[in-house]
Amino acid sequence: MDGVTSINADVHKYGYAPKGSSVLIYKNSTLRRHQYFSFATWPGGIYISPTAMGTRNGGCLSAAWGSLLDLGI
Repeated sequence: MDGVTSINADVHKYGYAPKGSSVLIYKNSTLRRHQYFSFATWPGGIYISPTAMGTRNGGCLSAAWGSLLDLGI
């Protein structure tokens, strides 16, 4: 669809994933590359995160992915 560059879905509502789970899908990888966050001068070393969740555990992410695979497109 022209003009649509991304879609956000709160899969914790009707996707049966845990509360707080959501998905952001981009039209193409060129748009997605702006999602990444990097912090080169962090005292613990280089920090790079592809998500807004940052250092949270991957439980919600795994459950959201599983829900998407089970329910389909």
